[in-house]
Amino acid sequence: MSSILDRRTAIVELFKAGNSMKDICKSLKVNRMLVWRTLTRFEETWDIQNRPGQGRPRTARTPKLVKSIREKIRRNPKRSIQNLAKESRVSYGTMSTVLQKDLKMSPFKHVKKQQLSAQVVDKRLQRSQILLSRIQDGTLPNPVFSDEKQIDVEHYFNTQNDRVWWRDGDEGSRMVTRKQCAALVMVWTAVTDSVKSPIYFC
Repeated sequence: MSSILDRRTAIVELFKAGNSMKDICKSLKVNRMLVWRTLTRFEETWDIQNRPGQGRPRTARTPKLVKSIREKIRRNPKRSIQNLAKESRVSYGTMSTVLQKDLKMSPFKHVKKQQLSAQVVDKRLQRSQILLSRIQDGTLPNPVFSDEKQIDVEHYFNTQNDRVWWRDGDEGSRMVTRKQCAALVMVWTAVTDSVKSPIYFC
């Protein structure tokens, strides 16, 4: 049987057909206690579903905790799971379950975006519409789109996450030098609807 409900259904059907508890146990290969509990539940409630209130009651993920966390997140959505768990005296996993399952929330990172005024947005929209119309009527058959980027050739490192393992930890083995005017490389490329240019470094 795939699930407990399937076994309960089979037990009840065999019982209705006149089979004894011993015959049901042999036929379905289940223990006698399961058959007795299923038939007792069916005789008392005329149902095979679990009775309400069964199972261990929640002690940590309570409605009170969920309501408290919802209010804290409303006041400050930047709170971390670790701090919320510490304040509420619950585990990290419990707090994560409250946020994701009970409150249906997910963590998101901030995204950098250029701030544009309403005038700039309208001007960009007008230019885009003109560009599309020229492409459609053939006056601009093969537009070229290009872009460039300046890249710092110095080694990038993060002072918090980039670590090295040494025995003595002397300063020379841990030092990453920086110049005041670092060398830069310009990268440029362009594309059309049918051709892509090589990538140029200068």
